[in-house]
Amino acid sequence: MESWQICGVALLFTMAAVVVRQLRSEFTLPVRLAGSLVLLGIVVGIGVPLFEYLGRLISVSALSEYAAILIKALGIAVLTHITAEVCRDCGESSAASYVELAGKLEILLLSLPLILSIMETAAEILNWQT
Repeated sequence: MESWQICGVALLFTMAAVVVRQLRSEFTLPVRLAGSLVLLGIVVGIGVPLFEYLGRLISVSALSEYAAILIKALGIAVLTHITAEVCRDCGESSAASYVELAGKLEILLLSLPLILSIMETAAEILNWQT
């Protein structure tokens, strides 16, 4: 599905939610949930081939350890961003801030072995020239 089609679906559900809110506010939540589930299904459908391709790329890459760390960090960043936005939409900005902080800390912990490896390589290069 093209980006413009996804945006159209999102706008359609948004307009439906606004109209339903004005007519019968108790049905707003089901309309919003239905829209969210449809959009989530579209996103998952787009993401499956992407993750399959990235998995093949990692398996043939000589730098598979580094690529795996990058992919995990990207997944954590996307997941925490989506979760924080949902929290903000529900009016829980403090929970959203904590989710984002937890995601940043998890990415930092995940990347520590990579940072250590880079520092060891730099130390080897510096010692080799002296």
